[in-house]
Order: sequence, then structure tokens, then C-alpha cells
Amino acid sequence: MARVTLYGGLRRHVSAPMQQLDSVTMRDAELQAALFENDRPRPHVRVLVNGRNLEWMRGLDTPLEQDHQVAIFPPIAGGTP
Repeated sequence: MARVTLYGGLRRHVSAPMQQLDSVTMRDAELQAALFENDRPRPHVRVLVNGRNLEWMRGLDTPLEQDHQVAIFPPIAGGTP
């Protein structure tokens, strides 16, 4: 199975930040709400498959292989003006 790594505040929704894909459950309503809006990834959530933005691939239809690395980043803001 592909490995999924969650970053930032998304880590609090799972028992370990890096997990096998089959063990990341979307039953957690908070995690689901953090990642999706109207069944699509939230606009500022970034999903990378082997370092490539999922948006530039086939989106949620992108097939995953056993050795793929998936990284999910929450929206990040900050800094000084």
C-alpha cells in the first residue's frame, strides 16, 4: 500500500503521522472536514504523490501504486507583512 504522511495540524487526526494508506480512515469527521469540501479537496490543501501535485495529475482519480509516497499538507499562512 502507498504510504501517506500528514503534515501540520492534520497529524492530530491519526495515531501516527505516517501510515499505510489502508489504515488512514476517512471515518474521522474532523479529518474529512479538514481535507474535503463538497467531495473535493479543500482549495488550499496540497496533496503530493511522489512529489507531484495531485492537481497536475488525474486529481482524485490518480491511481496509487504500492510504493507511492503521498504527502498531505494543510493550508499554511503566516509571516509578517
